[in-house]
Amino acid sequence: MIKKTIRRAIRVRYYSQPTVQTISVLDPNFKLANNSTIVSGIQPTGTFHLGNYFGAIKSWHDLNTKVNKDPETKTSLSFFVADLHSLTVPQDYQLLHKQRIEAFASIIACGNDPDTSTIFYQSTIPEIAQLNWILTCFTGMGYLNRMTQWKSKANLKDTANVSDSDALGKVKLGLFGYPVLMASDVLTLKATHVPVGEDQSQHLELTRDIAESFNKSVGGPYFELPKTILTPTKKILNLKNPEKKMSKSDKDPLSKILIT
Repeated sequence: MIKKTIRRAIRVRYYSQPTVQTISVLDPNFKLANNSTIVSGIQPTGTFHLGNYFGAIKSWHDLNTKVNKDPETKTSLSFFVADLHSLTVPQDYQLLHKQRIEAFASIIACGNDPDTSTIFYQSTIPEIAQLNWILTCFTGMGYLNRMTQWKSKANLKDTANVSDSDALGKVKLGLFGYPVLMASDVLTLKATHVPVGEDQSQHLELTRDIAESFNKSVGGPYFELPKTILTPTKKILNLKNPEKKMSKSDKDPLSKILIT
């Protein structure tokens, strides 16, 4: 009886987490706490378009502006080119090499100050790939199966299951485990806040679930649960197929409006 009481006390001590709320960078009441760490990335799969700008890059610029206006908060901003994530779908690797350089330059060209924020290539941080394997061992297949991103990338229905015959032929392990790599990005860099669009908010919820599972395993709050900063812009739709969002990797130039 005493042992059960002690175990219960430990669970309350370590695992009771406050409700994680979603906030908008444009909310006038939004204020970053001191020593916040903000992390976000974008794939180098093509020239940036309006969807990229309003869905991600503009919010990064807005965060840069907030930090410059209030430097006493000592907020850390880290924005990266997600070149490891881009490998989850087939690529022309010579073209990808060029695109990752263009993506890096475009992040800066869109107003993100390298003196205020750290801008880097995801693949230059080996700890991200190392943690990815560890977190994979804490992630249930059922959680990943409920994610919608891999279904969209493989042109499958939202109701698709990874064990379906159509999915077995299309979905590679890297694409299926994409959200775990995203969790590794966030947790390796000890992010307190992550700006994401609505289509990525599900992945950040999974990041918190994985972090909680790991914390329970090691017996303490090793990882902080990151908060979601929801970008205010709804997803920009494909100009040729409005059932899909605008995509850098779409080969039809009439499907998107490029910004560079």
